[in-house]
Amino acid sequence: MLLFFVANGVFVFVGGPASAQQVYPGWKMTEKAEQEAKNAKTVSSALQAGTIDAQLFDPYFKTYYFHRWTQPRNIDSLNTYVRKDFLSTDLDKATGPARDYLLKTSLQALEKMRSNPAVSPAVRYNAVLALGLLYADSGKTTLYAPALPILIDEYNNPAASQANQLGALVGIVRYAQLGIEDQALRENVVPQLLEKITTQKKPPQGITEDVHNLFFRVRALEGLAGLARTVGPKKEFVDLFLTVIQDGEEPDELRYLAAKALAEINYAIAAEAGANLNVDQIANAIIKLAKYACEGEQKFIDELLRSEQVKSSSGAGQLSGSRGFGAGSTDNSKIEQSITRNKFAFGSIQEAIKGFGAIRSETNLLTALNKAGTPETKRDAIILEKMLKLIDDHFRYLNNGPGAAEEKKSSGSRSGSGRAAAAAGPKTFKVTLQNIAEGLLDLDFKIDELLEETAPVDEAPKAEEAGEAAEPAGQGADIDF
Repeated sequence: MLLFFVANGVFVFVGGPASAQQVYPGWKMTEKAEQEAKNAKTVSSALQAGTIDAQLFDPYFKTYYFHRWTQPRNIDSLNTYVRKDFLSTDLDKATGPARDYLLKTSLQALEKMRSNPAVSPAVRYNAVLALGLLYADSGKTTLYAPALPILIDEYNNPAASQANQLGALVGIVRYAQLGIEDQALRENVVPQLLEKITTQKKPPQGITEDVHNLFFRVRALEGLAGLARTVGPKKEFVDLFLTVIQDGEEPDELRYLAAKALAEINYAIAAEAGANLNVDQIANAIIKLAKYACEGEQKFIDELLRSEQVKSSSGAGQLSGSRGFGAGSTDNSKIEQSITRNKFAFGSIQEAIKGFGAIRSETNLLTALNKAGTPETKRDAIILEKMLKLIDDHFRYLNNGPGAAEEKKSSGSRSGSGRAAAAAGPKTFKVTLQNIAEGLLDLDFKIDELLEETAPVDEAPKAEEAGEAAEPAGQGADIDF
């Protein structure tokens, strides 16, 4: 069993029973190699200057620097070696030919390390993570192209651990988001791999459903969203996002993330490329997802309230004062959880409508709907634009509470020191769980009202076909047009 956590964007291996039961000797280090530690400052200066000194670099990097990662006695320093010394210091500051040297040398070392049976799973895992963080430039805008095929090979390796596969996927997704140099990898290999993972509902053997959905499938979907930006708004990407959004059996997080992925679609470029996107279908999927979010988050709150009532009735976990659940619940952790879920769900829906980027008003779904120019798409645009404002109102309600307007009127007499003292205390919220549920019910009702007021009016010929008068008797029936 592998245990890992995220630290500054890097998944770091902590440990696990498997590593405790077996001894991993690591790579052999000679006494002479150990002495290379004294050259650390000189090497660092040379890296920053961009100059290559083979007599200095070769023994330091090829017999000491990466070898020390693998030593059993250094397991507690692994995070420091990988994240601080290598990624944040030496590679981050290396320039010119010296950077090229370090990239090539580190690639060779990490590729050997990722599956070497002599080193612990912790080291192998961190080697894979480091492969996904090799930037070709110090500005961290371009990833080192030769590392991507190794990451793909590691993910597809049936002998790779679950942790290594996840680490490889994290790196692959990063390439998808920043750009892939090789055309075959960019156009075929990576999109097909990410699509396969995203659409694979049944987890592979040895992986739990939660891990598969919340780690592997979520990451893969993020990668496809990145490709929609770096490769282009292909119809197959949009179709996959819509499939996930419209599938009621998918996890909520995945459905909302698919909506967020639609924000990466540049509809202007898609139109120029002849992608033939069905913007009416996209709009309707988003509207239905908003309705689902209203109902789903209400159910989530109901479950929280029900579980706490069971605890209270059994005498377990009962707290004094207003800490109990109900209309006056102030259980901060659960309120925060509900607010976070609300903001992720409806924030993703807003992004699907508005899009990303500085020029998004020219390329987003609203503009595409209006440009399509049909009565249906114009109606969709009106609904989505008004729905954006309804969601903004809902967010203000979550932040300020149901009595925000009245409180604002009477807040002028309060002293500044009193407000500062309140801000310095424990985190509190201006809504209860019951308030959030009521806010969701109100949002759901207003979306329904919006749909009704923008619904197409039945045309007169439909009534005439049924053998009924188009106008009530005596009200214009004798008017000759």
